[in-house]
Amino acid sequence: MISSRSGGHRFLSAALPLGFEHDDGSLFERYPGRFAATHVKDIAKGTPLGDSTGTAPEETNVPIGQGQIAWPDLFRAAEKAGVGWHIIEDESPAVEKQVPESLRYLAGLKL
Repeated sequence: MISSRSGGHRFLSAALPLGFEHDDGSLFERYPGRFAATHVKDIAKGTPLGDSTGTAPEETNVPIGQGQIAWPDLFRAAEKAGVGWHIIEDESPAVEKQVPESLRYLAGLKL
């Protein structure tokens, strides 16, 4: 991903896809200060995690908070690592329904 050995690494930042691709916050601990933003995407319970392709079947896209990701833990780790932005990523056919549900969940989080 980003090499800590490169001379210019302190000038690099990236948007980390959170959810089914990176679900444990370990990259925040490994590369603090490197992620300016995240892409936030939940995945249906029972769906295998860790797919590095960035794709999942449409039927596995669920509103944030209704899937299997431990969002409070991830958001705490992101805040500690200096992440400034979280961008909702919803690729479901029901995006108009799901995004408001995701926003309600996020607004109600106690971090």
